[in-house]
Amino acid sequence: MSIKNQPLLTTMKQGGLTFRFLEFGDVYDIRFEHDQINLFKGNSIDGMPANIYLRVHDNSKIHFTPLLGVKSNSDVQIHDDHVIYQGRFENIKYQVVMRLDAFTWTYAVKLEAPTARIVDLMYGQDIGINHEHAILNNEAYNAQYVDIKAFEHDGGYTLCARQNEGRAQLVQIGCKQTTRAFSTDGFQFFGLSVKETGQPDIMEEDHLANFIEQYEFTYLALQTNRFKLDQTHDIVFYGHYVADHPDIITKPRPIKLTAKNEAWHQVPISGTDAHMLDVKRRINGRSPDERHFKEMYASFQHIESRDGLMLSFFTRRHHHVVLNRKEVLVKRPHGQIIVHGDVLQAGERVMTVTHFMTGLFASHVALGNNQQHKLISSLRSAQDLFKTAGLRIYVKLEGIYRLLGMPSYYDMGSHTARWVYIISGDVILIDVFAMADSIQQTLTIESLEGRTYEFIVTCQLVMGQHPYMYDIPTRVTERDITIFVPKEAMAAAHYPRMKYRISSSQDWQSVSEEDAFGCTSQHGLLIMRFARSDNIRLDIQATLEDRFEPLNSATYDIANQEGTRFYTTLSPLLSMKHPTEQSRLDQLDTQLFWYAQNAMVHYASPHGLEQFNGAAWGTRDVCQGPIECFMAIQRMDIVRDILLKVYKRQFLETGDFPQWFMAEQYHTIQSHHSHGDIIIWPLRALVRYLSATNDFSILEETIPYFIIKDNDFGNPHTLLHHIEHQIDAIKSNVIAGTHLPAYGGGDWDDTLQPANPAWTTKMVSGWTTALLYETIRDLAAVLAETHQDQAVEARQLADAIKDDYHAHILKDDIPAGFVIFESAKKYLLHPRDKTTGLRYRLLPLVRAMIAELTPPELLDTQIDIIDQHLNHPDGVRLMDAPVKYHHGQKTYFSRAETAANFGREIGLQYVHAHIRYLEAMANINKADVAYEDMFKIMPILLNQKVRHAVLRQSNVYFSSSDADFATREHARLGFGLIKESAIPVKGGWRLYSSGPGIFIGYWIWHALGIRIHADDLFIRPSVPRALDGLVIDFMYRGHPLRIQYHEGPIKVMIDGRLVTFISMTNRYGMKGHRIPKNMLRSKDTVITIDIWFEATDKQAHINKKAKS
Repeated sequence: MSIKNQPLLTTMKQGGLTFRFLEFGDVYDIRFEHDQINLFKGNSIDGMPANIYLRVHDNSKIHFTPLLGVKSNSDVQIHDDHVIYQGRFENIKYQVVMRLDAFTWTYAVKLEAPTARIVDLMYGQDIGINHEHAILNNEAYNAQYVDIKAFEHDGGYTLCARQNEGRAQLVQIGCKQTTRAFSTDGFQFFGLSVKETGQPDIMEEDHLANFIEQYEFTYLALQTNRFKLDQTHDIVFYGHYVADHPDIITKPRPIKLTAKNEAWHQVPISGTDAHMLDVKRRINGRSPDERHFKEMYASFQHIESRDGLMLSFFTRRHHHVVLNRKEVLVKRPHGQIIVHGDVLQAGERVMTVTHFMTGLFASHVALGNNQQHKLISSLRSAQDLFKTAGLRIYVKLEGIYRLLGMPSYYDMGSHTARWVYIISGDVILIDVFAMADSIQQTLTIESLEGRTYEFIVTCQLVMGQHPYMYDIPTRVTERDITIFVPKEAMAAAHYPRMKYRISSSQDWQSVSEEDAFGCTSQHGLLIMRFARSDNIRLDIQATLEDRFEPLNSATYDIANQEGTRFYTTLSPLLSMKHPTEQSRLDQLDTQLFWYAQNAMVHYASPHGLEQFNGAAWGTRDVCQGPIECFMAIQRMDIVRDILLKVYKRQFLETGDFPQWFMAEQYHTIQSHHSHGDIIIWPLRALVRYLSATNDFSILEETIPYFIIKDNDFGNPHTLLHHIEHQIDAIKSNVIAGTHLPAYGGGDWDDTLQPANPAWTTKMVSGWTTALLYETIRDLAAVLAETHQDQAVEARQLADAIKDDYHAHILKDDIPAGFVIFESAKKYLLHPRDKTTGLRYRLLPLVRAMIAELTPPELLDTQIDIIDQHLNHPDGVRLMDAPVKYHHGQKTYFSRAETAANFGREIGLQYVHAHIRYLEAMANINKADVAYEDMFKIMPILLNQKVRHAVLRQSNVYFSSSDADFATREHARLGFGLIKESAIPVKGGWRLYSSGPGIFIGYWIWHALGIRIHADDLFIRPSVPRALDGLVIDFMYRGHPLRIQYHEGPIKVMIDGRLVTFISMTNRYGMKGHRIPKNMLRSKDTVITIDIWFEATDKQAHINKKAKS
């Protein structure tokens, strides 16, 4: 049998735009050529985000209804050139006629009431205006680059939206009659409570927001004046599309509407039979009381509260529990990605599932490549507007099936998730779990009171990248259904035997979409109906081979224990104890546990909660987060494997590396270009590995190159040959007359890609230069004894880079963000910058300190610059001010000047960069500063450290802290408010980042100072005075150590004896101690190491900051 996965559509085209309608009159999409004008594709079950709402004002109460599509009670008639919607609401007769005239569409609304009523109308339209594939890749990202203008005039407001990335398209929304208010983002319109109620929040408000918000859901909305409806009344809304609009928006376009007041049409009355399922009928869990939690949990810690009410907490075993009252306060829904299988090998046998608190029990289920092998669809709306997405559960209560919506609370473990629904007389548990080493996922439904219910489970199957691509072949045998890869899918060419199997503990009946929802459109839904039961178990298995692995019978408790053990034993840091700092250390311990889980997602199945499509390693990313994490936890075998995988991607023709690449059978899918710093990262990672292990045998490993012209591997050589080719490429891509690396397509900050193509060969990044110097210098040191000729060459190159850095980059004792080598050198992002208005850039400042390029005598000056201009209450920012925004017009930097949303890198507080700042502070022995500033970026109890932080999920890495400015212009004018904690800061995108791995590496390597050097233990702590007396239990190569930190003159004791070892001091006086591994051989007894450190003068630094 085949599950239909292609909607039945009616097409309307009138010489310009194409509208495609679903059977109940919802718009599936609006198209022009390959571009999609709306943001979200509609469906016949959830409808579409766009709609017209009629509101009836009855004293202080507002009654409302949508007028279009399946969400309405309208009868609909679809014609070739128009669509008619008719119905009644609150004894008001209404009609809407949609017509298309080339590039303009109109909705003509007619209202009639027998008695006078006070009413108004709201029209909302979601906007994409980009290539269909760009939108499907990520709707939220697309919205960040749509520039919006609102124009006020005698008739109210006209709204315009222009796409700043790709084809410059424009949509204009207006009304023939007078409008009183507008809004521009779906979060203004639908709000946050919609996750619980299913109704737009704005329906309860007097008027729309009346200001522009540029966030992640472009939704243009207009509201009419209230008017007295005591006779027939006509209102016309319109939309107009311009395919090519290269100029920025300065005024609305004059639109001549041909629409006239419509007569009443005759529309056949639709059937009114109730269907088995309706996404509007739902049940939410009741708020739990304190007694319930005491029965369910033995311990609480890190309790988050507001107004005396608990919002969330953690257990001693690192579970994170979130109450329903918190979920309706956050813009980013609580969710989690579980990865399991051969996670440490990051190969094909890795399975993943994403789930969200709002009753989305499984989504984005995939084995191997998480983009092409997707079994179940992803959440595409942060407000969970589309209940067809993912796996959902309906329960029959009092004769009616109700969708399980918002739970009472949501419990996340590393390999488990639990939704708890407290309902009348019962508690329903939904558990999802996976064994750490298996490629099987399990979902269970249980009534704690043993009551029986009829359940229906719906799954939107994809078997590819996106929904609605092709029908899906299946085979049902008894209680199992096997889902096969469609022959049209890309996966079929690479993994023709790939399949999934869903097995049930109970008999089930397949239900058609028509029987369930009353629609004939096909949405790829597998609908499983179960007879009355108090427990059901579903197991999802996957394979790339002919046979599935044996089904395991693991329980939630077993999976939970094994999963927690996997992550607690992954780290060598077993415990941290301190007499006065224990509370903060417990927070850090919990954060490290979850960051380890986050880091494995990024490594083994790259994607995130917002950036749900991924499946590729970024060369820069994998050489940072995974490499630094695995080195810190002493898994050098994995580091070695990553290095060989990355060097296999080196281009034979250029010696460079791809910006990103896919693995296994999809190795031909990759970028053939990269930013100027990418070529450095594999070499930096290799140098660190060699320095730690002395494993020079890796240099003799024979691996292929990647040949661009063949788009495949070939021409195998030793890794040493690869390195020599890499060095030659680095030497050839420099500014003429210098040893400074050319900027190429950019550096770490993706928003600063050059707008002027000529700058790719004329501009230098101060950050890239420092990174290159550090790498080549360390290469020379590590090769000094085994490869002397290469070491001498590297040393000479490092010295030349250093000389050119001081001659060209370090100007007036401050490193320039960029230098353009033209007839006269031009400094950008530097006090001498006379063009961009930007004076300081964080990255070159901190990277030079890490690379020890900053002269010691300049440290205080440069730290003062960071404190005065870059450090904020929620972390350091990338620059002292935002790049100027001219509504999409490019002058210097591409994305920084085209992004309309002030978030992510555009908002300047990128957590990854903050961790590097912590590393720099540790390297120059500013341990007190690093320790205090570390807590600014830890989401657990963040409001205790950053009082103006908006609520956010606490157990997941946020890539940025975004000041809550509505527009780029507001950010420019109010940027100084961030330092005053006078503007809220919210969490950016989650998890898809090398940041969690870098954070783990920072704490173990740089703060605690524990690392491996030349196969020996090396300790160089940078701990604050506050941690005098810290005691940690640590596993070093299987040997149990207890390390005790003391403030005082530097010395080391082992088991109570004063010992002398090789001391290694960096340029800034930081002393480390190399302890030969043969002194730490005992596996039976704990070896105690006491180490003394010299603390920085914290109070002096605080006084200095206050004075400045």
